[in-house]
Amino acid sequence: YVDDWLGELIEYIQDGPFGETIIVVTSDHGEFFGEHGLLGHKWILDETLINVPLVTHGLDVETEGVVQHSDIMATLLGVAGADTDGIQGVDLRHENRDYAIAQDHQTSAVETLRSHNPDASIPRLSTTERSVIHDGEYKLLLDDHNQELYQLPDEATDVSAAHPETRDRLATELREWLESEGDSIDGSARGEFSDEMRSHLADLGYMENELPEDEHA
Repeated sequence: YVDDWLGELIEYIQDGPFGETIIVVTSDHGEFFGEHGLLGHKWILDETLINVPLVTHGLDVETEGVVQHSDIMATLLGVAGADTDGIQGVDLRHENRDYAIAQDHQTSAVETLRSHNPDASIPRLSTTERSVIHDGEYKLLLDDHNQELYQLPDEATDVSAAHPETRDRLATELREWLESEGDSIDGSARGEFSDEMRSHLADLGYMENELPEDEHA
């Protein structure tokens, strides 16, 4: 269904008076459909959630390794001749990245789930902020209590003991990032939304604990 409508959109663009056009097809996140006992897109930074499709047309790029959404933004802005100062991504026309990073600042996962089911037991849930870094082959998970290394696609076996150099390399890269770029994404910034916007976001599965008061009735 999505493919059919995407085809309709692309045909409309190509047949229209738009001139040279770049098309990007991607997703902001994946979804859990029962993995780890979860539904939705929160709390565990598995590849199921963060490794999303990416298809581009009209970009003269040849990428190797991993790509982040910020790279797409930086590249599109670069093509358009816009200012890219402050963008964390790289321009894929000129540079590839060595690793990708994802973060989750939610710390109430266990509390939230147990408010619905007191017997909920999901060992991989963290009660602290967590970050992951990966280079396409290895992935390091870091939170306030744990540091685990996985050799993808296996995300269940900690291989830190077998690959200590890889673990230390990725841990160093991640900590350096957290001390620089990561400082600006500490989870403390709050957007201002109208009640209508908050209700709409809740319908999409976000901000479920922040509905307008009359929505709780």
